[in-house]
Amino acid sequence: MNPRAVRIILEVALVVIGFTLLAVLITWPAAANANSVLPTQGIPWDPAGFTWDLWQRLQDGLPLFGTGSTDLVAPFTTEYPAAFNLVQLAFYGPALAIAAISTPVFAMNVMIIAGIACSGMAMYALARWLGCGPGVSTWAGAALAISPYVVGKAVVHAPLANIACFPLLILACLWWNERPSWKRALAVTGAFALAWTTTAYYGLMALLIVVVICGWGMISRGRRSGWRPIAGEGGLLAGLLGLLVLVPIAISVASSSVPTPARSSAELKSFGARPADYLVPPPGGWLARGVDAAWTGRLDSTGEQLILYLGISVLIVALAAMVIAWWRPALLGSARAVATARIGSVLAALLAWFSLAWPIGLGPVPIPVPSIAIWQVFPEVRAFARFGAPLLVVLIAVGGLAIAALARRGGPIWRHSIIAAALVITAADLTTALPVITSPPATADSQAPADRQGWAWLRDQPGAGAVVEYPTGPYRNVPELEQLRHVWQIGQIVHGRPVLNGFGPMGQAVDRRSIDLAQQVGDPAMPGAAEDLATAGVAFATVHPWAYGQYRLGTPPDASRPPAGFALAATFPDGTAVWRVTASPAPVLAVFRQPGFAAPELRDGRTWHPMGAPVAQVTTWAPARGTHTLEFPVAAPPGTQVTAKVRGAPAATVRVVPGVIRVTLRTGPAGMDIRIMATPLAGVAIGRPTVQAAPAG
Repeated sequence: MNPRAVRIILEVALVVIGFTLLAVLITWPAAANANSVLPTQGIPWDPAGFTWDLWQRLQDGLPLFGTGSTDLVAPFTTEYPAAFNLVQLAFYGPALAIAAISTPVFAMNVMIIAGIACSGMAMYALARWLGCGPGVSTWAGAALAISPYVVGKAVVHAPLANIACFPLLILACLWWNERPSWKRALAVTGAFALAWTTTAYYGLMALLIVVVICGWGMISRGRRSGWRPIAGEGGLLAGLLGLLVLVPIAISVASSSVPTPARSSAELKSFGARPADYLVPPPGGWLARGVDAAWTGRLDSTGEQLILYLGISVLIVALAAMVIAWWRPALLGSARAVATARIGSVLAALLAWFSLAWPIGLGPVPIPVPSIAIWQVFPEVRAFARFGAPLLVVLIAVGGLAIAALARRGGPIWRHSIIAAALVITAADLTTALPVITSPPATADSQAPADRQGWAWLRDQPGAGAVVEYPTGPYRNVPELEQLRHVWQIGQIVHGRPVLNGFGPMGQAVDRRSIDLAQQVGDPAMPGAAEDLATAGVAFATVHPWAYGQYRLGTPPDASRPPAGFALAATFPDGTAVWRVTASPAPVLAVFRQPGFAAPELRDGRTWHPMGAPVAQVTTWAPARGTHTLEFPVAAPPGTQVTAKVRGAPAATVRVVPGVIRVTLRTGPAGMDIRIMATPLAGVAIGRPTVQAAPAG
């Protein structure tokens, strides 16, 4: 083997080992406890959701086209677009393979460490290709690996921590610019596909990167060599990107019977960037703490905005390289470096513009931003602050050219001193509180879910049957209670049973019926609650007294004395109790939907659902198909007009008489929606129905 090959192999090995060790250090001691903790603060939020998503995919598979589904959220089959899997395949594919032979928590740790390490390695590769030496390339890779964005995503949004796609895509595009060929076009396509399969957000950013860099190259070559060959080269590249990446994703999205949840335009402000976000380090920054402790976190920022800090040191060297590229290009050395710095100046400006929140302005003067236009076409997209990730990559790449140029202006001692100074200053500038805090994905009363005896007991019980975790809802727009649902998700990984009040796949409660049912049975002592649970296939109710106090949900029920319809199955030293549902199931479950109905009320020993809107909806569900008659008692002031109809069921019959709504319809697991209308609305309440079953017609 020739000496050059040996040097390359040795350098690659050192880079892989070095950045892997750096990632382990950043997340320590997660690697030492990889089966039990994650690099997270333990707040039951997205890390718990991603961990559950891995476990759920192990149970239900990883469809890439059409509609995915799961029966792990009882009793409804929860569906979600399989495109969710396709646009995160770079994370979930390897993670599922690892989880299949270990645990979801272990797989999460491997993917988080790999994401940080691969980001640094890809940045190193880009810097080396641009002509920087190993020292400057190490600076570039380390700056990206320890950046607030990469570390912040590692502890919150694990799939987004791996931003290796951006350095690789920039490298591939610049390589294609130098001499277009089908092989180089395939390299661009591969990096482009990696971005789209990391997250659709990164895919949109990759599209902008390809348009800017390759468009720049085509214009430059067209002016020199004519436009006819450029059209063919550009057409080949566009065709590969479209046919191999964009078309399959479009087919996946279109083939789903479930739409992707849309976001509110108000979220464009909450999850967009403001210019100051790029200049204000997050709390805990080492350099900022030493200069001015009050500087850090001075702005009111969301999690997305808080991790956008680019580093003053990175900005200085990047801006210096951009100025040199336009005014004294010879100082950067090679034509490749000059072209990169010039393209980088344009690309950085565009990425920063695309990242801006909407609305935003300079004083009273509004600034037009692309985010609102993109949202109008793709209302699923909201977090435009994430455009700060490729912006950081561009600035580090260009900044490395300035450091390399400065290092070349002296001998070995000068060169090594410049590189060492850059490493130390940027490390102090970008580093926040490292290593990060580690914790289980979620804790229940400060305990890891695996240590909760109630869930372990449920796991060991024979037979099927779902679980309801008390306390339940309401969950709409209550972040603290969404955290509680994530706790129940991690508990579900322990006991393995369907949960009535869990989250849907990918953190999306696509089927809102389960949320409304959770509120409906929120008080187990309410008449009919046990019957509803039995009808939904719930066999056990787990009562967690600690959660009532921690989440301010009132007084917990006496765990040792279950109400009618339940029987005490087990109690545990931590105060948890498991009740067995003993009520007989009804033929049909009627779910009173929010926001049309308010929380149930007890009146004269009966359960009533006050109407909160002129039109309210009841969804019926039955474990088996059949024809049923439901009689809903109606409480309304004199003169109130109450009507009802069944949506999408021409064969259904509805009869409204004073005090009763009688509906006969064919029901089944697919469910039917009964719309109830009241004029005027004040004082109207609908009671739990009585059900009579008839043989299916």
